[in-house]
Amino acid sequence: MFGEGCSSLALTTLDGQHLFGRNLDSTGISKGTRVTFIPRGTEYELCRGETDRAKYSSIGMALIVSPTLPMLYDGVNECGLMGAQQLYRGLSVYHERAEGKRAIRPSAVITHILSACRTASEAAEELGRLEAVRSPLLGALPPLHWIFTDGGGETIVAEPDEGGISVYTGAGGVMTNSPSYPWQRTNLLCYPQLTPCDVDPPFGELTTLFSGGGMIGLPGDWSSPSRFVRLSYLRKFSERAENESLGVNEMFRLLGSVSFPKGLVKSREGENEYTVYSSAMCAESFSYYWTTYENGRVSVVKADSLPINRGFLQEELSFSPDFKTVKAVKAVLPLPR
Repeated sequence: MFGEGCSSLALTTLDGQHLFGRNLDSTGISKGTRVTFIPRGTEYELCRGETDRAKYSSIGMALIVSPTLPMLYDGVNECGLMGAQQLYRGLSVYHERAEGKRAIRPSAVITHILSACRTASEAAEELGRLEAVRSPLLGALPPLHWIFTDGGGETIVAEPDEGGISVYTGAGGVMTNSPSYPWQRTNLLCYPQLTPCDVDPPFGELTTLFSGGGMIGLPGDWSSPSRFVRLSYLRKFSERAENESLGVNEMFRLLGSVSFPKGLVKSREGENEYTVYSSAMCAESFSYYWTTYENGRVSVVKADSLPINRGFLQEELSFSPDFKTVKAVKAVLPLPR
């Protein structure tokens, strides 16, 4: 349900569109998970006995557990704030109760922040008023951390530890899983030699016989540290797209470089962990794009065109291949005589 792996990425296009995307890597996804629109005014639970009401509408991938339990895995709100939850195995610390802060179950953080905040700065302030408590949902208490980015290009990462929820501002637009975000950033110092330019060997009689040699040493496995390094360098050196459409295409291309093919990553129980779905969203257009492992065709919902007073609106995911059939191929050269 919550993802075993997962990678997130924030990009900005040349015309100033701010995009955010993620892979959800897991052994499967909860039945009933759909692309979901949550309108303003929706009442939702932070934890048992504690509710709030959405100031802003949002759209993203979610499971509607009950009418007051819309659980967003990721999404974008009408103000352009975007975010995702990802597994933080072995390091998340939840408390039994909130001392002087507002209690929230970890799986409600994305729903609450997108419902209550306009910017990453506001999200940081709100997270400082929250305490992640031991409040299971559907019998599970997943170890999570969170990333948020907005239409101004500001990104934050939040991780629950002994002292509460630690918020890292000025984040670099990439997040994967454990270890902690500060560790992941420091680990980038191990790869200062990487460059997109080809490098000739230091022997006069030899010349490079292939392209891409400047990136020799870039990690290629699917561990969280390797994916963090790979996405960080892809984000730094990839060519910025001109607009939203080309940017979304680039987003899925880059996320594909860290996606899990079936058979390459297995759980301790021997199950395949794979990229169940990938999503991309745009702060300015309030749009949500997605693909699934089986269906690579990109689908999109433009949320600002949806009715805002009809409760939850949902779109099912497709888990079957969907190919465009070309019915006729035109001849561009005459047949030889």
